[in-house]
Amino acid sequence: MLGRWGGLGNHRYQVGFSGDVRFITWKHLAFQPYFSLTAANVGYGFWSHDVVGPPLDHELHTRWVQWASFSGVLRTHDRGLSSGFCNDLIQGEDLCYIVEIWKTPDVYFVAMRNAMRDRVALTPYIYTAWRQAYDTGLSLLRPMYYEYPTLEMAYAASPNGSFPQYFFGDDMIVSPIVQPAGADQMAQASIWIPPGTWIERDTGVLHDGGSSGTVLTKSFALYEVPVFVRAGAVIPSIPMRRRGRVIGLASAQYNELEFAFYPGATNGSCSVYEDDGATTAYASRPGSWAWTVAAYTRVDSATYSTITINITTTPADGTPYAGLPATRNYRLRLVNSLPAAASNGVMVRGEPLPYSRFGAADHWSYDGNNAELVIELASVRTSSSLVVVITTAQRINDKQLSGIKGAVHHALLAKENLDLDFTAPGSATNAGGYLSFVASAGDSLSYLAGTNSTAFFELLDSVPGLFQQALKEVEVLKKPIPLNSLVQFYHQDQDSHDNCLCGVEQCVRRVIYYQALRVEAYMVRARYQAPSLAHSLAHSLACSHIA
Repeated sequence: MLGRWGGLGNHRYQVGFSGDVRFITWKHLAFQPYFSLTAANVGYGFWSHDVVGPPLDHELHTRWVQWASFSGVLRTHDRGLSSGFCNDLIQGEDLCYIVEIWKTPDVYFVAMRNAMRDRVALTPYIYTAWRQAYDTGLSLLRPMYYEYPTLEMAYAASPNGSFPQYFFGDDMIVSPIVQPAGADQMAQASIWIPPGTWIERDTGVLHDGGSSGTVLTKSFALYEVPVFVRAGAVIPSIPMRRRGRVIGLASAQYNELEFAFYPGATNGSCSVYEDDGATTAYASRPGSWAWTVAAYTRVDSATYSTITINITTTPADGTPYAGLPATRNYRLRLVNSLPAAASNGVMVRGEPLPYSRFGAADHWSYDGNNAELVIELASVRTSSSLVVVITTAQRINDKQLSGIKGAVHHALLAKENLDLDFTAPGSATNAGGYLSFVASAGDSLSYLAGTNSTAFFELLDSVPGLFQQALKEVEVLKKPIPLNSLVQFYHQDQDSHDNCLCGVEQCVRRVIYYQALRVEAYMVRARYQAPSLAHSLAHSLACSHIA
């Protein structure tokens, strides 16, 4: 039951509704994480906030959805025109609007869709935390001072949005973006990294909080949500690859489970709670649920690393509840890892598992874009333990692999953006550029992992240097024309009647690109300052072949 805000003592309704958001502003967004994490102090840990967005500020809407995807309850909401204040079209026309995620511009839609899919994928992690809350009263969202009560920075979260971070379950820290982006379209945020080692989920960077923590300040793109995972953690999820429809997965049985094993420790484990997903039998029948435990150990020798994974499903009273899958598929991801050794690199119950370039059931593969070793197993019986032993091609060096994922992903994004106006360095030459090298490094690592170990490690060692060179390439890019300018190009092999008039950078870039390729090349003859005309051509170009 969704209980509208009723003050302290309203816990009997389990899920709270915090009421309508009167004004949709960054200030109101910034308050919601603080509201939720401090509500855990009085045992009211599951709040359902309005997830809203104004019709013209899609960035604010996107950040609201991203925050909600890491809240107690995800529930989108529009202002509607059905009742109350919003039933009066004249009074409410400026406040009572409907913003549908799938009707927003593509860049925002994709970011919001990814956030919602992340929520679905984390269902096993979140549902287990709900069971933990049922047993102990400990909320899914928890203030930082629950684990670090003696450190001042653990209390830094405030209603105005500074340090809006919290524990999301046992092993993740989330710090939603609650401030708008700057002129560079990046949102700057400061996050307190607590003691110990934490892995930034989206980049694979290892952050050392030392003995008292440290503050990390950096910029985040629209699609990024600052999420940090405890070193050595095992994060359960639902595999989302090749999955279309995701509605209804929250109540479905786990016919597939994915476990992400994070580096920075010699061992780790997680427990996944399972029940029928539909009834309250868990409250009255002890045998109506099961726990699946995934644990690992890592031993580093002088030349290689050995990771041993053990997965066991145990029904509460020894007898599987109705609906517990007899078999399930597993997908195991070793984050910031190296490929397996060429011979017997992955052993499953004593039998070697073959390599696959693109991944397949009962094979191992290497995902170079994410720097992960991936193992896919089909139809594994839940009635017996699963033991997987991985021997890597070399000893794992956590510092060497830190940030490889982020370098490749950011290079891919930068190249994609620059390709739109033909400005990616080296795009018009056979030699290419450093940015292209880094953007393609992930695919190269994926291929070399199972074909040429020597070349794999040579490329891996070169990625940081290539990334620094790519940064220099991008930093020196210059705009081809001043604002409000027109550039007239004439075909180099024809008379002046064959010309092209450009009023936007993309047009100019395209002409320069084709000129470099010696295809339909035009040359600059004159530049005209014509602000009004240039403005009218802001989203178009005019090319003419005058007879």
